[in-house]
Amino acid sequence: MSRSTPLFASSIVAILLVAALAVPPQANASGKKWRTYVDCEYRPSSGNDGDSFHVDCMKLQNGREVKEIKTEKARHKLLRLYYVDTPETAKDLGSRIEEQQVYWSLPDAASVLRYGKEAELFTEHFLARPFTVYTKLDDALGRSKLGREYALVVNNAGFELALSLVRNGLARVYGMKEDLSDLDDYKKTKAAWEHTLAAAENAARNERRGCWAVSTNLPPLSPMEKARLDGLKRQTPYVFMTPGGSTSSGTASGFGAASTPAAGTSMPQPVRPTGPAPVAAPTALARPASTGTAASPAAGATRTVTLAKPTYLYPLNPQPLGQLRAGATLQIIKLVNSKQAQVRFTTPTGRTIDAIANLSDLGIKP
Repeated sequence: MSRSTPLFASSIVAILLVAALAVPPQANASGKKWRTYVDCEYRPSSGNDGDSFHVDCMKLQNGREVKEIKTEKARHKLLRLYYVDTPETAKDLGSRIEEQQVYWSLPDAASVLRYGKEAELFTEHFLARPFTVYTKLDDALGRSKLGREYALVVNNAGFELALSLVRNGLARVYGMKEDLSDLDDYKKTKAAWEHTLAAAENAARNERRGCWAVSTNLPPLSPMEKARLDGLKRQTPYVFMTPGGSTSSGTASGFGAASTPAAGTSMPQPVRPTGPAPVAAPTALARPASTGTAASPAAGATRTVTLAKPTYLYPLNPQPLGQLRAGATLQIIKLVNSKQAQVRFTTPTGRTIDAIANLSDLGIKP
């Protein structure tokens, strides 16, 4: 299956917006109020990775009032970032590793683990100085005995962790979402924040940062373009972004003070795995019909479905595009893996677009 170029992916996003296919902004999912913890500290743990980590929240801020949290038990929290998913670091999470390998089109499972370790180090250094945590205490589940909460994190230099991970190719836009309109640092609806993240992911892919550096399904670079990007990454090993979407100067200042890198906080250069053969594209699979649930399309067959609910679509690279409204009609072309299918739809302007959708959103049992 061919992959879309970054330019084509950007064009699709523009078409979807112009055609007004995205659903209106949604209200807060939980209905809870945000809690703001300040002067938080990263807490080393063998269970930490790029998007899930232990912290000590020293103070609770409510408006202008700041209250110190006195006991270690109350300070200790395990957080999981909203909106993003970094490569795994644990070998036993086979199905998740396989899913991430397919998403980034990485050469092998070992590449997922290597970039997972880089994401872990990125987060650890990013949070080397006190930072701010925003959470609604929503349960993020997980394997730890300590309850895990979804959260957003902004470091003392004003840079946003999840967005910076995505911008450096160390996370995908995926997972639990929440409306950020009532957070002063963000002031963004779900849709607006997803668009910000999608733009950062597109930039990371264009610059071949992080996982995208070894993706097997991106168009080959010309020698001149490769030399340009290599020079860019030598000059700017990592890019740091504020919640508003602006970037830093490209130095490691995001890991220390706002203007000068803290001693010992320089990051290792991105890993560049070599040698393994590219992973073959997933083949289409036929699945039998289940009672009360639509069946998956047979190999080589096409079918038309009418959406029963708003459905996210992804270009063939993939990167989240947006949503088609319930009632929209699209054609299923083939399965691309056990949970997703290639689909085709026509915009109001008459343009036909191929994309990827989750089978569960299409009313099809994976």
